[in-house]
Amino acid sequence: MSSPTTNNAISSIIDDDICMPFPQRLMEILSNEDNLHIINWLPHGKGFVIYKKKEFARSIMPLYFRHTSKWTSFTRKLNRWGFDRVSSGPEMGAYYHKFFQRDEPRLCHQMFCEAKPVRKITAAVPKKETFTCVDVPNQTQQKETLDMSPESIAQFNQQLRVLLKQQSELTQQLYRQFRENNQTHARQPNRPQHKAVNRATAA
Repeated sequence: MSSPTTNNAISSIIDDDICMPFPQRLMEILSNEDNLHIINWLPHGKGFVIYKKKEFARSIMPLYFRHTSKWTSFTRKLNRWGFDRVSSGPEMGAYYHKFFQRDEPRLCHQMFCEAKPVRKITAAVPKKETFTCVDVPNQTQQKETLDMSPESIAQFNQQLRVLLKQQSELTQQLYRQFRENNQTHARQPNRPQHKAVNRATAA
């Protein structure tokens, strides 16, 4: 196990180099001999395996990964950096990356982290169909939301029928008034002519 002096030294190194990328930091962990009983390279040096996950999360992660305190967060970070996990065979549980190798530490500078997926936000769809209109006759320019439910449509149709009936009655009244005016206007010119004829006969 690592001594307090070693842990303090590692902590000071991490404090001095907070911006160290994840692959370089992982390389530092594997280069520390005090961690080899927890995490170590595979014999060929092209992959690594974590033997004790709980101890790794408890004793190593707090020293090297300040913002990654859970094992699941660490594995998500491995996935974003492109590491592949072996799911079967004698090396089951090991992690591989073509640019992460023990004897070629400079290759890890070619690694990159994929961006986190953006969470989509969907707006709630209203239950009733509505539309917006402007009250032009009043010139108020106030927007109203009309209710298009079946009850409102039936009420609107009934009011429309009443208005149409009133309009029909008004049209008939206007037509009768128009005919009466025409008849009165047609009779008025004959009266002076009749009087003029009477005067001529009397003379």
